Amino acid sequence: MEALKDEDSWVRQFAAVSLGKLRDKRAVTSLLLTLTDADEKVQERAVIALGRLGDKSGIKPILEFLKSENRDLVCAATFALGELRAEVASKTLVQILNNRSKTNWARHFAAVALGKIGNKSAFDSLITALTDEDEVTRIAATDGLGYLEDARAIPALRLARKNDGGIDEFGESVRDHATRAIRRIRRHANQGS
Repeated sequence: MEALKDEDSWVRQFAAVSLGKLRDKRAVTSLLLTLTDADEKVQERAVIALGRLGDKSGIKPILEFLKSENRDLVCAATFALGELRAEVASKTLVQILNNRSKTNWARHFAAVALGKIGNKSAFDSLITALTDEDEVTRIAATDGLGYLEDARAIPALRLARKNDGGIDEFGESVRDHATRAIRRIRRHANQGS
């Protein structure tokens, strides 16, 4: 925590990353103070760390980063809000997902976050994102629907799997992600019976 005050921004960045990995809640207050750091990379790392710590006190300040012009900060905030299951962020995350002028990575993190939050009002937007022209967004939509665990998504996930265009630059495919999402939904349905 002391390293978050170091004069070297690289030290502050890696201190925030380490605190997120340690998952020790004693770091929450220090990380919250780091959100105002002069270096946006330090802020980004602190936002992600707060998401990993799972402490809900970070939700309100993290929401402010969704308004940032810095795409990395927006992506970090969407990731963290999903990790925190921040229901209050659902409407804004749906807007990010539906906004094709946003970066595909922001839309990707928004889709996954919406699924993790579990707000069923995101269902239609996630279904629509399954047909997005961007493969990263389609993959994220399958993941979001998997986390949402709503059996109504299975027919759309099957269709997305069937229409898959192959493997993306990271070795991922809609087909594989859709298959995992379907399994997750079925597993959830079987646990509920």
